[in-house]
Amino acid sequence: MYGPFLIAHIHNSANPLLFGDDARQWIVPFFVSDYITEYYKSALFPIGYTAFYRALALVADPTTVSKVLPYPLLLAVLVAVWAAASRLGGLAAAFSGVALCLSSGVFLDWTAGGTPRTFAFAFIGAAAVALVYGQTLWLAAIVVISAALYPTITVITGLALVLETLVLPARHRGITWQWSFKRRLGLVTIAAAGSVLLLTPMLRVKAYGQQLTQADTVAYPEFGPGGKYGEEDRPPFRSFFTELRLTTREMLNGAGRPWSYRVHLRAEPWAPQLDLAVLALIVLGFASPGLQNSPARRLLMLVVAMVAGHTAAVMFAPYLYLPQRYAIYPIPILIAIESPVAAGALPTLFHQLKRFWWVRPLVTLSMTGACLLLLGGRGSERTGLNVDWRQESQLFRFLAGLPDTALIAGWSPKEIIDSVPYITRRSAFLTYETHNAFHTGYLDEMRRRMRALVDAVFATNTAPLLQLRDHWGVTHLIVDLQHYQSATPPTYFKPFDDWIRVALERGREAGFEVPRQIKTAKVFSHGSLVVLDLRQLSVQ
Repeated sequence: MYGPFLIAHIHNSANPLLFGDDARQWIVPFFVSDYITEYYKSALFPIGYTAFYRALALVADPTTVSKVLPYPLLLAVLVAVWAAASRLGGLAAAFSGVALCLSSGVFLDWTAGGTPRTFAFAFIGAAAVALVYGQTLWLAAIVVISAALYPTITVITGLALVLETLVLPARHRGITWQWSFKRRLGLVTIAAAGSVLLLTPMLRVKAYGQQLTQADTVAYPEFGPGGKYGEEDRPPFRSFFTELRLTTREMLNGAGRPWSYRVHLRAEPWAPQLDLAVLALIVLGFASPGLQNSPARRLLMLVVAMVAGHTAAVMFAPYLYLPQRYAIYPIPILIAIESPVAAGALPTLFHQLKRFWWVRPLVTLSMTGACLLLLGGRGSERTGLNVDWRQESQLFRFLAGLPDTALIAGWSPKEIIDSVPYITRRSAFLTYETHNAFHTGYLDEMRRRMRALVDAVFATNTAPLLQLRDHWGVTHLIVDLQHYQSATPPTYFKPFDDWIRVALERGREAGFEVPRQIKTAKVFSHGSLVVLDLRQLSVQ
């Protein structure tokens, strides 16, 4: 069913000019060294994530690793969903769960780009299997390992470990059902201590200032409305029920071509209601006698942990990272496992149907077929590969030929310049992708750089360009000549949009310097894009 799209997806991923946008900030630090990449390695990289890529870098290029890794991790998710659904609902539920996973684009979309979250779905899937099979020691190991690779999952799986080990009645627990309370508490304590030990390096970030909170949005509007982040990534955060609704839509909304355009088109206006129907099916199915067993109850501990984690992340923001992440990873896995299992459990509500063994798999497969037909898709060959620079291959080939010591600046920072370090392995002065609003010291440095870049791009004389070259060390500047002719200024985010508007108006009155420098400093051009060698500036 889904082989053709996976083969096409692998083929597209092999193209170096097709990739996930997050790779531009998470993979670059493994082969480019500058202020920005050092910030990422010191303040944002989990210790295990760094060790993982450094170890594989001995035998493979980090870019290649980041592109290959999503496929074995997707396979791990499918195996986990199959194992958990099979234990709860049989073969039909296992097949249905895997089909729902492959129909959705959420897994490849969120694992592309080589970020630490690449491991998130696999860890949640493994935790679900550990709970369903009652393997509490596996779950404890997942808690510690995830702390090294993606700490958000540590909170979710850690809460699930506490609930399964210390709260769930003994008859429903896994291998710890005969353990004393002291022994069970010791297991939780060891897992917590191991996680804290692995998280300690990330908690000792002093060189880049204090971590931003909601109280800092006045001094640092980059962190507030109109700043770098959308509403899902900044306060006030969305409620868990909103995240549940949106993530369910993302999970059930199939990627690529639908199985039937006619049916899909008619069902599209009813998609929100169909999503709610699936959630209602899960609630009803898990409330039925057919699922009132120990494995199902243990899996529900992951649901409780997810809700508790999201609530804690909102209450203690930003110290537990973004609340949305506590919903986007568990919900798709839980829907893939629970919806076919719940559908198969519905016949147990009717005493007359219990004696027919074939009713349960029939209902499961029918529900899955309806979901795929109404909402699903055949898979997209571009899921997660949302950056495509094949039309600008000449520019990147030129930039890759510059000396290793080149420092490249560009406008608009959130366009081509974002991909320069990833594709060419040359340092960038400033990029939108790496302009994160997490620490005050880093933001102060980005402000200084952005001020210098805006002044240089819209300069009315050579002084700002010379400042960019002599003070900041920038060797090459990428400009888009359309910015000097457009009626509206290019946008960035607060507070920089005001800076850009003022600089553009000043340039329109006095005349822009960059177009005057093209004759002497231009070293490459393609369409409206021009690359200036700042070492060849004319100062007359």
